[in-house]
Amino acid sequence: MNTRTVQKVIHAIKKPEGVGAVVRRSIGVPGMYKFSPFLMLDHFYVPEGGFEAHPHSSINTVTLVKKGAIMHEDFNNKGVLFEGDMQIMSSRSGIVHAEMPVALKSGQIPEGMQLWVDQPIELRKGEPSYTDVRGYEIEEAEEQDGKLKVSVLSGEAYGIKADRSLLDVPFHYYTYNLKPGAIFEQKFPEDFNVFLYVMKGDGLKISDGTEINEFHTGFFKTDGSSVKGANPISNDDEIEFLLVGGKILDQPTVHYGPFVADSQAQLREIIEDYSYQRNAFAPMRHWQSLISSGVTQDMVDKYGGSESERDKKRDEYLAKKRELVTDEFKDEL
Repeated sequence: MNTRTVQKVIHAIKKPEGVGAVVRRSIGVPGMYKFSPFLMLDHFYVPEGGFEAHPHSSINTVTLVKKGAIMHEDFNNKGVLFEGDMQIMSSRSGIVHAEMPVALKSGQIPEGMQLWVDQPIELRKGEPSYTDVRGYEIEEAEEQDGKLKVSVLSGEAYGIKADRSLLDVPFHYYTYNLKPGAIFEQKFPEDFNVFLYVMKGDGLKISDGTEINEFHTGFFKTDGSSVKGANPISNDDEIEFLLVGGKILDQPTVHYGPFVADSQAQLREIIEDYSYQRNAFAPMRHWQSLISSGVTQDMVDKYGGSESERDKKRDEYLAKKRELVTDEFKDEL
């Protein structure tokens, strides 16, 4: 099996974004404007403020909360993402949403990753959609005496398969934790673009000899069917990284901020629709963000559920999953 080699490594520089938020961006920057089907990658921190109501068109946003909690709101949906949760929003023709931090008793500052993914040109029109994946629904594989752990958000790794049709484009998403001495190898289809972003730790060694450090993104060539690397046993750091791949889209894509279109003329039309609150953005005329001024505990309890309600849903999900596994193997028991 040929392993992919690294095309480029980019350092994600810290910059302000929204109101009081901070991001490290490594796709959607001059060194890597786009990496089909990916349009933007942000590692975000929200110590205060947040991302007040703002538009999107023809973009899938994939949000993974690593720490803390954030609340989401758009024309049609409200919800809370807690630590470990993932959300997919497909904006299609257009939508306006807000993402604001939730104040937790622990004082934990929200941190996570947001990835923007292009939509196939034939699906850029249509109604927006919204999906939450709770952290307890995401399975984790553990290998090499606990030195390697991988959460499979979408795709297949080390015997764990997450067959989720979450996006409009084939898409694999993993988070890896490697202790010193761990090695990994992850397969990807050859028509996928693949990147790796190190959220924590230095010294990740890729099989071609490239080293990728904390807050750096490595972009791979399409010259193999897997990505392979290691956290050297001599390293003092545990390394945590995202490893993501998506099918390359051979289509015209004009990208300006949160708007994507087939051409410059169509892009101007979408921006005008937003400015004049018409077509897909017509709901703006009678919609006002509830959370842009801040998230209250009442909002969290109403749209995210109390802690006891969330625990009940988790326990019910896990019990049902155990029951399904028992039914599958009952003839062998």
